Amino acid sequence: MIRPAVLTAVILCVGAALQALLWSRQGIGTDHSNVLLTGIKVLAGDLPPVVQTTSGGGHVPGALVPLLVAGSLAIWPDYRAPGLLIGLSHLAAAVLLWSCIGRALGARFAVAWLAVYWLSPWRLLHGGLVWEPCLVFLPAALHLASAYRLRERPHPGWSLLHAATLTAGMQLYFSHFVLLVLTALLAAARRVHLHLRGAFLGALAGGLTLIPTAPALIAGDLPQIVPAATGELPRVLVGLMNLTKSFAYQVLLGSPHLEWWLKYAELPAETAFARGLTSAVTAATTVSVGLVLFASWRWFQQRPSRDPGHRGSPADWLRANAVWCFAALCVAAAVSPVGWEATLADLAAIRPVSVIIAATTASAALAALASRLWFQRSPREPDEPDRRGSPADWLRAYAGWCLVALCTAAALSPIPLKNYHVPIALHAACLPVAAWMLRAFSSPSILMRAAGAAFILLEVAVVLLLAFGSSKYRPPSADILENRPPAVRALVPGGSR
Repeated sequence: MIRPAVLTAVILCVGAALQALLWSRQGIGTDHSNVLLTGIKVLAGDLPPVVQTTSGGGHVPGALVPLLVAGSLAIWPDYRAPGLLIGLSHLAAAVLLWSCIGRALGARFAVAWLAVYWLSPWRLLHGGLVWEPCLVFLPAALHLASAYRLRERPHPGWSLLHAATLTAGMQLYFSHFVLLVLTALLAAARRVHLHLRGAFLGALAGGLTLIPTAPALIAGDLPQIVPAATGELPRVLVGLMNLTKSFAYQVLLGSPHLEWWLKYAELPAETAFARGLTSAVTAATTVSVGLVLFASWRWFQQRPSRDPGHRGSPADWLRANAVWCFAALCVAAAVSPVGWEATLADLAAIRPVSVIIAATTASAALAALASRLWFQRSPREPDEPDRRGSPADWLRAYAGWCLVALCTAAALSPIPLKNYHVPIALHAACLPVAAWMLRAFSSPSILMRAAGAAFILLEVAVVLLLAFGSSKYRPPSADILENRPPAVRALVPGGSR
């Protein structure tokens, strides 16, 4: 049997090669151009108080993103420099998470998790783009690592790191609100013990990059920070839809299914073979979601105990909430004054494969609940201590509360939940799949081992389809560069001519 260290090295090399391929083929979209402009302004001596406009018209406060982009451009004045920085942050996140999971659940489980996470199309998609959502992976890893160290007793150093991660993370992208809610839930459940003085100093340290925002706030020139609520749907309906979708995304994150990202992937050669290959990969990713549902359902059958000691656990909360959120969503949709005729008309024009993807996404809510229950009720490994407070028990509780935090943050959001809002929970969503992967490769059945290998190969196939079929990964052409500011064109080799 191959040693875990060798498998870890192979997985890291394969994932790094795929990420390098995507990085080398990245284009310059509108978001990429806007991020580059923030760094260019810093190099010109202008430190902006906020980052560019986000979904819903909000603005991320602070100068952390502009400073990171400016630092990478100062070292290498190329439009791909920030992408290289993002790739290195993903590598650091993977190694940090692999170390924590290995200590809690064993080296073999950590290898299985690394294969699912590091090769995940969700991670690699955000590892080759220059975009604020691509910056969430390292703060998520630091959050888990510091919380893991604080699971038994307060510590000033780890509390400082934990609070600094939260404060700085909110300046990268608003999806870090999930981590803020998660910390509050873990503290309330006594799963994390913060050192108050250390946490206070960490909040101050992480808030240093908010200093440029203060003058604009005092002068009343600060743009709108909180995104505005959508006017198309009632606020309550948006919250209920987000709550439902947050369950579904927990399962989609664990699979190679990229929702609508694959729908627009087309290979350059418009041949029957190319179209067939794209359809085959899309269909296979849809089937892979069913595989994730099956793996999660095995753990869902492990019904939680009914004794009073389990009341208030994430599993009990999710079990009741999953039913009532769907009931409330149906009632709200029935009484909503919004007309659904246009929506039904649009559905008639959707391709069959899109209907399959949409139906699979909608049916994934129950499976997302099952995924989280694995951490609460799954059978323990033979060499795992059977006691509350063990690292494995804590990690299951962390992942359970992670889903609760994602649901809470999604329900409170004034804008509809999108797929680029949820990768901050990717590390937790990959854990149930890793459990199935470990069982598959440990099984004497050739069919089970083949299914595990097919899952990994499908991840690679989806990434290759993205690299050569998605418009996001096409080197900037002359037509694209004409619509970009001169300062951005100057960062493209030969683009200023």
